[in-house]
Amino acid sequence: MPNSNRKSGATKSVMKKMLCFTIPIWASMMVNSLLGITDFFFLSSISNHYMSVVGLAYIPFNFLISLLVGVGIEANRTIAKGVKFHFLNIFIWTFVISSLITLTALILSKYLLFFTWGNQYFQEIDTYFGFLTIAAIPTSILFICTGLLRGSGKPHITLYFSGLCVVFNLIFDFIFITNHIFGDPLIECAVATVLADALTVLSYLYYLRKTEIFYRKERMDISKFLKNALTNSLEKIFSVSTLQLVTGFFLVKIDIIYSAIYFALERFMQPVLLYAHSHFEWIIYSRSKKIKTPIIIYLAYCILCLSLSVFFIYYLNMNSTAMIYTFIYLSYIILFFIQRTIIAEFFVHEKGKIVNYISLMKNLLFISTLIILVKYDKLSLISFGLVNLTYLIIENTVLTMIKNQIQLKKEM
Repeated sequence: MPNSNRKSGATKSVMKKMLCFTIPIWASMMVNSLLGITDFFFLSSISNHYMSVVGLAYIPFNFLISLLVGVGIEANRTIAKGVKFHFLNIFIWTFVISSLITLTALILSKYLLFFTWGNQYFQEIDTYFGFLTIAAIPTSILFICTGLLRGSGKPHITLYFSGLCVVFNLIFDFIFITNHIFGDPLIECAVATVLADALTVLSYLYYLRKTEIFYRKERMDISKFLKNALTNSLEKIFSVSTLQLVTGFFLVKIDIIYSAIYFALERFMQPVLLYAHSHFEWIIYSRSKKIKTPIIIYLAYCILCLSLSVFFIYYLNMNSTAMIYTFIYLSYIILFFIQRTIIAEFFVHEKGKIVNYISLMKNLLFISTLIILVKYDKLSLISFGLVNLTYLIIENTVLTMIKNQIQLKKEM
């Protein structure tokens, strides 16, 4: 009994620590999603077509951000493991790289927006995207700052700064649009986003000046840090970013009523999906600290998804096809949660390249299968969901087998 009590107490302690770590990150992600909503709020009151302009411009912008997100993940892992870190060097390198990416995007903006050629609002999309790309520079610095705080076990601090960024954006949107500062609402919203991010970076740096991290100037392997960061970023591009882009192209081939079910579920389940990403950050942190995650979190996640599925079926008054897809989609979300755990463990041990190869192969097979379904007129909401789920199961299985093989070799 005493041993059982000790185990129970240890499990509760880890669960509490995990929730204290993941919930602030999850909340920060939810707050960050309000940045886009703020622009939509102001622009939609002027003209409905602005919503499409902003949405289309964000597709390539999100791709650019995916190239930079890896620095935050690597900063988390580096600090959590207690590896040598030189804040100023990482800051300068990230600033230079993000500036080069921004400059390249500005020069090639028309090619990055190839999917909008022929659109009557192409010029407006190009203008908004051009100003928005500048936000990639402060955003990359924000990734470093959030990564450092997560690796230090202080993810709740990032929530405050995320909220501050939204407030800044709201204020600048209101001032610029109300007073017609630049004479174009799209430019005014884009500039507001850049300034909000820049001021949040300055706020972060002011806060970090009071911490040990800001003054750390230990000799470190910069090239290794940047290579790992790139590997981290590629995983995001090959998995989440690619799937979102591919999904959009193929869903237009499905009956609009059923594609609406997909988008409705995606919108409703966004908070649950975002928690999977915060759990990914926890695995990066906890494995570096030799903390074992309790299995009960996966059971709790499954129960939550099943409960939500029952609610959605009742609330949305679904027909049989929609109900079947709902269970397929929620099965996908549960397996995606497990996938984030498996992938995080690869990155903890700096084996991210393996993940990228597997993800790339899976995406190629996924796209090829969808093309075949379209060719033979077999693409539907159900077939799309089953293909997506099947390839995720295969990916998880392959990654688990490789992980076990790596672990076996270490034990030998």
